[in-house]
Amino acid sequence: MNKIKVELTNAQIDVINNTLSILTTSAMPLREVKLIRSVLLPFYQRLLKKRINDHHDNKKFKINLHYYEAHYLEEFLSFSEVFLTNDFERNTVSIVRSYLNQKLA
Repeated sequence: MNKIKVELTNAQIDVINNTLSILTTSAMPLREVKLIRSVLLPFYQRLLKKRINDHHDNKKFKINLHYYEAHYLEEFLSFSEVFLTNDFERNTVSIVRSYLNQKLA
């Protein structure tokens, strides 16, 4: 299966990282949550590492996602959108989610 290429700005990566940080603290025993966590935690760690290593660059980050990673990221972003506190975060998550939705179709 082809990988899905995503380009994110520093601000978008920060919002996605903050949103994905919920995965490290959530203790919900539901099967679906465990599945999403098992798929997205390695991606979250990759994204954090990329952000830390290239924090001073103003260019867009290019990230390749497996199809299943993109699917679960889109699903997680849809779920977490209701918990976001400000319009910038909601807008950023909505943009990334829409982009992933288009690439997955």
